[in-house]
Amino acid sequence: MTIPSANSINRFVRHDPPRNDFDQVKHEFDRWECSSGKKIVNNREICHNLFYLAEGLVRCSNFSDDRTLWFEIEHNFFTIPNSFINQSPSYQELTCLEDSILYTISRKKLRRLCRSDIDWANWWAQLLEKEYLKLEYIYQTLIYKSAPNRYQELIRAIPDIENRVPLKYIASFLGISQVSLSRIRAGKQ
Repeated sequence: MTIPSANSINRFVRHDPPRNDFDQVKHEFDRWECSSGKKIVNNREICHNLFYLAEGLVRCSNFSDDRTLWFEIEHNFFTIPNSFINQSPSYQELTCLEDSILYTISRKKLRRLCRSDIDWANWWAQLLEKEYLKLEYIYQTLIYKSAPNRYQELIRAIPDIENRVPLKYIASFLGISQVSLSRIRAGKQ
């Protein structure tokens, strides 16, 4: 359930001399410090940024029913794809569940960089491919696996999630009640 990390960002700019880590390319990004509970994208707002989560935890939820769609942990890129790509209002929200440090790059700037540098364009294409595979994996897991197996997959992907996320959000992501989640955690299902 992961997509490119800070260590892989070094591959998207290959100039002389080669840039070997995120610190050498992060000047292309703006740094945001967000407190726990801060919404970084609101319902019906257009998502103009691609985010890199350096520290913290972010939750994506569906505005209409507050269903948790996914969590993002440190060292991953994320956005609200439909809103970001189509520049249309989002029906999802992104909320920091912990104090977080994010690096952002606007769609406009990313598109300019992709047009001017093939390595940026290749990096963006790889990121989109990995995001698609991540979403397909989540979809397949949620559709075809039992609730206990979905829970185990989530724990494997984010081992400390129970210490970082309210259980109601975990239950919401798994598509089960908090009572069912308690039973699964207690080994009663």
